Amino acid sequence: MSELLSRSSRGYKKMRDLKEGVVGLKNNSLYCYMNAILQCLMPIEDLRDYYLQRNYKRFDNTKCLSNTFDYSDGMSEFFNEAFDCNARSQVILNPTQLKNLIRRLFYPTMQHDSHEFFIHVLSQLQDEETPKKSVMFNGEVTRENEHRSLGAICKEYFDSYPSCIDRLFMGIIRNTVRCG
Repeated sequence: MSELLSRSSRGYKKMRDLKEGVVGLKNNSLYCYMNAILQCLMPIEDLRDYYLQRNYKRFDNTKCLSNTFDYSDGMSEFFNEAFDCNARSQVILNPTQLKNLIRRLFYPTMQHDSHEFFIHVLSQLQDEETPKKSVMFNGEVTRENEHRSLGAICKEYFDSYPSCIDRLFMGIIRNTVRCG
């Protein structure tokens, strides 16, 4: 792990002090699907750094689709607990703030899967950073705009959806059918 971290030129500075095997996730109340997704999200440096530095607060004075930062605060708390080397009193994390947020929708005795949780969390995080007044992206391809560059399409999309989630997880599929 230290070899991997030393190669990262922009890695979060507190990560350099971590040792292998320091952290695990507590799996009480049947939240294994949530733990699987959190483990997948942890190594995404841009996402981790975004929530560790609380960059989502730049939307504080913006009316967004969601009027709270509950999920962003939950992700920030989770990443802070996972990567705070000085305050570690236990080796197993219990992401209680995120569990409390999802408890009504993902009741522990009901069956859920990782994909369902992943889509829900990304959607909530996106809504916390998408301004209400945004002009929604129109991905329709017409004769007039079919030759737009990928850069122009992305700029138009990010003007409508400025969130970190969109920047990290957005994708574009473009296909053309020609007969003859």
